[in-house]
Amino acid sequence: MEKEIVERKSEGYVVETQKKLQQLGYKPQAHAREINLFYFTEEGGRERITFQNNIFHILNTNIHWNEKEILEQLNKFPENFSPNVVTRPLYQSLILPDVAFVGGGGEIAYWIERKEQFNYFNVFYPCLIRRNSVLLVPKNVSKTMTKLGLTVSDFFQDEDKMIHDYVQKNDKKHGTFDEEKKKILDSWNNLKQHMVQYDPTLLAFMEAEKVKIEKIIDHADQKLIKVLKQTQETKINQIKSIRDKLFPNNGLQERTENFFQYYLTTDYDLLERLKENLNPLNKDMVVLIL
Repeated sequence: MEKEIVERKSEGYVVETQKKLQQLGYKPQAHAREINLFYFTEEGGRERITFQNNIFHILNTNIHWNEKEILEQLNKFPENFSPNVVTRPLYQSLILPDVAFVGGGGEIAYWIERKEQFNYFNVFYPCLIRRNSVLLVPKNVSKTMTKLGLTVSDFFQDEDKMIHDYVQKNDKKHGTFDEEKKKILDSWNNLKQHMVQYDPTLLAFMEAEKVKIEKIIDHADQKLIKVLKQTQETKINQIKSIRDKLFPNNGLQERTENFFQYYLTTDYDLLERLKENLNPLNKDMVVLIL
């Protein structure tokens, strides 16, 4: 804690790692601050410690210390200081060292952000093991999917894209639109080749105009999709309802759903089925039709 207060390096290491992970497509899991500690007040509050103009402040109180004073407080009353979400893993691993951490996707992403921070504080960094997750599909949901001609794997893609693709796939006339679009672009390419024979410098012009034409066609396509969505509104609402059941709040069921709401709707064999199908060291997603 003294190192976090005096040197205040956690934020830099975590933010730098988060930037690298963002380049790979991963979202930040926790917001790092200049000082990643809390202080317990006499009133029972748990407030952030902030640093400004060489003075340490306890947020929402009149408490403030210089560096010497806050370190005296830390040494005399260490129980009044506690880690926040960014430094908690450090204390967890320091007090109860672990060889490995087994967790879900979000938890693993959170721990990856801590790697350089662990190195800086010279705390052993555990091996990270991605456990598997389970997706429970109620029987009535499975039947509706079958009627719609969809599978569970279809629901793993972005909702808007899924609905867009579904509308296109289930409207016979839309296939004609795609064919006409191809004909227009093919004709333009033929015209481009013809023009370039007379003047090669026209190539850039023709390519630029082709981009404009594609945008016009795509805009028309969006208008058509909007009309098709209206004609298939009932099915689209069914798709949205299914997706909400499979991925509540756009996340995994395990983050928000209660086991018993599924257990009570089965023949009370759900626990046994989970034990048979789940292996914590297997990172695959297990789908169970109830």
